[in-house]
Amino acid sequence: MKIAFHQITSGSKRGIRDTFRAYADAGWRHFEVNLWETADFVAKNGPEALATLAKEYELVCVGATGLSIPAFQGSEALEGALKQMEKHAQVMNALGCKSIVVGGDTPKDFAPRARNSSEAALSERDKAYRDALAQFAAAVSTVAGVAEKHGVTLALEVNWCGLARSFRTMAKLVATVNLPNVGATWDPAHFYSTPSRLSDLDGLNGRIVHAHLNDIRDCFTEAMDINGDRVLPGDGVLPLVEWTDKIHSLGYSGWHCVELFSDDLWARPVDEIARRTRAACERVWPDAEF
Repeated sequence: MKIAFHQITSGSKRGIRDTFRAYADAGWRHFEVNLWETADFVAKNGPEALATLAKEYELVCVGATGLSIPAFQGSEALEGALKQMEKHAQVMNALGCKSIVVGGDTPKDFAPRARNSSEAALSERDKAYRDALAQFAAAVSTVAGVAEKHGVTLALEVNWCGLARSFRTMAKLVATVNLPNVGATWDPAHFYSTPSRLSDLDGLNGRIVHAHLNDIRDCFTEAMDINGDRVLPGDGVLPLVEWTDKIHSLGYSGWHCVELFSDDLWARPVDEIARRTRAACERVWPDAEF
């Protein structure tokens, strides 16, 4: 098991140097960069300065978050995403990471419902969804063209891609795009929150290109907050070892980046967050590489 630290887990408005030092002091060697959190630093100092700081603390970047693809907001919005991809790619190339976690929008007020339960009406509803998914796939392909020039892979995320709210649909989306630098992000919280089965993951065999790691507290699924109810690995109810074993059986051998959105955790010093997160992961995977 290869576990990295997602920068989102250490919270926002942290000093980059203090953040990287805390990771290193806690024994982390691999991390996922939060491109939103580092944007001001990069704007002032440049991508190479961020990479130099990571190297100073012997940290290796294994992925990036994030970019949202606006497929249903017009050509100007999509053009903005292409320019953002160019900027992100420069930072990623400096850091040496190849995959960026990506989301996207849905058509405005899009909630297709069948007029009735006849086959004709149900088929019409399904076609509307397929057409929307195809439009989103076309926008993904356009962004992927820019990413490919820089050696970057798009790792589409279930739920954040608003039309892909199951891993079954994500498999259809990845197959529709059908480009070598477009795949899916594995995330146990997103798997747990969707009508997905382990067998649905078979459709992504060889196409999982990045992974997040988290657990979910013991709560009512009907009331679950997909971000807020995340807890440290091993502190929740998810069968993480079984699920990650499944992901590895599908050909994924990369890093699992611990991604939490916890106000309680964020209230702590970044040094403590880094230590607590590593200790939790070691309880589940004692022989993990960090």
